[in-house]
Amino acid sequence: MNIEITMPELEALIQQHLRNGTFKSPEDVILHALRSTKLQPSVQAPNTPSEQASFGNLSDLLLSSPLSGANLDLTRTQDYPRSLDLE
Repeated sequence: MNIEITMPELEALIQQHLRNGTFKSPEDVILHALRSTKLQPSVQAPNTPSEQASFGNLSDLLLSSPLSGANLDLTRTQDYPRSLDLE
C-alpha cells in the first residue's frame, strides 16, 4: 500500500517526529495516530463555528479531545514566589 501525503505541514510534522526520535518510521507515526483515535471512534473535526464552540467548559473540551487517551503528562512544576528587594 502506498500513501501519498499532500499537506506540507503534515509532512513537516512527521519529519520532525522522525528527526527527534519520537518515531522510527512513518508507519510508526500512522500506527500511533490510528491507535489513539481508536479510543475515540467518533472523533471528527468540527465543521462549523457553532460546532467548535459547543463545549461547556475547558474540562469538556479536554475530555473530548482526540488526545484525551494519549497519556500525556500535563502536570507542571510548582511555581514559587520570587524574593524582592524593596530597598
